[in-house]
Amino acid sequence: MKKSLTFSLLLALGGACGDDDGGGVTPDPDMGTGVDMAMTDEGVTPETGTPETGTPDGGMADPLVYAFESRFEAGESSIAYSGQTTRHTLLDDLTGEVINLARSIEEGRPGFDTEESIREELQFFMDYSRDADGDTPLLLTGNLPIQQSTYGEIGNGALTVKIAGEDGRDHEDFGNPDSGAFIGWNGATGYENTPLGYTTWMLDELARLGGIEADPEAPARLGPNGETLPPTITENGLDLRQLLQKFLLGAIMFSQGADDYMDEGFDDNLAINGDPREGAPYSEIEHAWDEAFGYYGAPRNAHLYSDEEAASKGGREDWQGEHDTDANGSIDLASEYFFGAAVNAAKRDLDQTSGTVNLSEEVYNAFTEGRAILASGTTDAGALARLEVVRQQAILGWERVIAATAIHYVNVTLSDMENLGTDDYNLLEHAKHWGELKGFAFSFQFNPRSPITTGQFTELHAVIGDAPFIDGADTTGAEAARAALIRARDIMAAAYGFGDDDVENW
Repeated sequence: MKKSLTFSLLLALGGACGDDDGGGVTPDPDMGTGVDMAMTDEGVTPETGTPETGTPDGGMADPLVYAFESRFEAGESSIAYSGQTTRHTLLDDLTGEVINLARSIEEGRPGFDTEESIREELQFFMDYSRDADGDTPLLLTGNLPIQQSTYGEIGNGALTVKIAGEDGRDHEDFGNPDSGAFIGWNGATGYENTPLGYTTWMLDELARLGGIEADPEAPARLGPNGETLPPTITENGLDLRQLLQKFLLGAIMFSQGADDYMDEGFDDNLAINGDPREGAPYSEIEHAWDEAFGYYGAPRNAHLYSDEEAASKGGREDWQGEHDTDANGSIDLASEYFFGAAVNAAKRDLDQTSGTVNLSEEVYNAFTEGRAILASGTTDAGALARLEVVRQQAILGWERVIAATAIHYVNVTLSDMENLGTDDYNLLEHAKHWGELKGFAFSFQFNPRSPITTGQFTELHAVIGDAPFIDGADTTGAEAARAALIRARDIMAAAYGFGDDDVENW
């Protein structure tokens, strides 16, 4: 992020945002549907302090901080997205359980001794309910203590019901109006060819492989070169951990932000921005915008982090993906922590070589400027036209983050394939990187305004394929597979406007 930014319109609206005296590290840093906007996640309560002052949000003391006082209740914050933070945390913790699956089995942890019990353990994160499970301790940790010690202290937010197609507000075609179908997975016997069907299949496979790992009579599972396979990787090179995590970042987080909160119902809710939501210090459209921002995963003062710090790759020691901005000795997951796409934006900014890419700034600035317009309550036609512009910028920038990350994993996978058939080849690394590429590449179909066409998206997944090419003895096949991945990279580069220098070096 750069600190020298200004928003002329945002500053012009600053006086309307409140009185003048008003006021993330993930387990895997590479990780990263629809809703009726009249509904809310349980337990959403206004946050009570800005990152900059520790006083009630408002006044835009720093015009780049995502902090806004209510227009309806003086001294109250108008920001609320606890359900989104809960889902990020649940996904991080589900990923952590999958990462540690082999260790949990080896150490004899309760619940990791059979296929059935493993499946139940994983399903907990998908179907979490605060009423039933709110006192369950978090698994996620940070450099400092986490302020919330249980899921219930964050909010409510099951994962399953927010997967694209499952909450009743998504486009049935998952954002591809010409196809009307979920693209990228060819299905499996007994599973629907939908985002939920794909998710269920991956969880079932993880449990099945975990059950084999837990069976002392079962022979070791081996890869094509005699490698011992962990219970997260299939014999044909699918890294289920990577596929699951990256897919859900798109099918939940990006789908919710792009297809629902910033698309369906937006104009209707904008028309009533002058009225508060019943029992809340914010309007419907303010809340929808906040929830999209929550799914993106940036802390409230992301502009104060360098790219190195946001990516946990350098800079100030106490700013590595999180910072105790209010100096209370702990990290508030809702405001002081980087999740998901916001982490990957910083990584791609670090890796860019053209000097023209600043994805972190592009997305965070658009979200913050748009929210300032909404917080002002303005009905000015020019301001509302600008709101439409930054709405598009926020979602397109977010999608460009995903595309740049997928391009990065094309490049790393190509590097892995250079060693096919040699003693230096590493199947586990190859499976990991291809899984990240494939998992991220599903996401583009979840944005109904995506710049990638249905034809391009279909071709993209045709050339990426259904599994990595791992046959080191087939040099002709390997060369064709490498050419196909380069084609995938070219499709994304053209669709998202990236230059050759960045595409080849990410």
